[in-house]
Amino acid sequence: MKVVPQSTSSEVAASQDNAIPTLVSAVSHEIRAPLNAIAGYAEMIENELFGRLPDDRYKEYASSIRGAGQYALSIVNELLDYSKLKAGGFTADIQETDLAVVAQEAVDMVFPQARMRDIEIVKTILTGTPKIKSDHRLLKQILINLLTNAIKYSNDKEQVLLTAGITKTGRIMIEITDYGRGMTETEIHEALTPFNSGNYHNDMPGTGLGLSLSKELTELTNGRFMIDSVPNERTRVRILYENDVVIV
Repeated sequence: MKVVPQSTSSEVAASQDNAIPTLVSAVSHEIRAPLNAIAGYAEMIENELFGRLPDDRYKEYASSIRGAGQYALSIVNELLDYSKLKAGGFTADIQETDLAVVAQEAVDMVFPQARMRDIEIVKTILTGTPKIKSDHRLLKQILINLLTNAIKYSNDKEQVLLTAGITKTGRIMIEITDYGRGMTETEIHEALTPFNSGNYHNDMPGTGLGLSLSKELTELTNGRFMIDSVPNERTRVRILYENDVVIV
């Protein structure tokens, strides 16, 4: 009689761990296509591509649909990026990157979310900010994640600030600031834990991946990720790149 070797519990667990990123990636890809279509068609309606709408409320509804679609898409992208990171299949494509262009693209993506809450996004790219060596897509995703998070935790009719520039020491600094609930040191630790269900996340929608994923992607592009927060006052996230990324 042939004896079939039995898998150990650790082997079964490892196999399940490897299967989860694959499943998440497959499902996320299937969801992303219709979400892109929803956001795209809503934008066409909002911009009255085929003629003026009979009532301005239709434009407002289309904008809300686009914002909801893009928010859902950002969650799917977070899951995709997280699954790639855990599967070890994520590499940065470092090339010449215009920080001003990336910042504007990120702001455009989250604008509908901010508009629904009457939140103003104030973008400031300081004069003399050079192009840098980075991964355009990853940097854009980092900024989208951070802006989405800042909007989520802001009060209605507040401002979210996006500032970028070169420091006196020649390093590149990107800051995103919101004036919402803020965090304690414990809550910062919770927020940087993937899928965390602690006090910082438990009353808010989303995956709980925004900050932790942004930190990992920042480090993948050779940057430093820092959070400075005061409870009930503000949260400021800083991304710092050394001067060797600057293109002279």
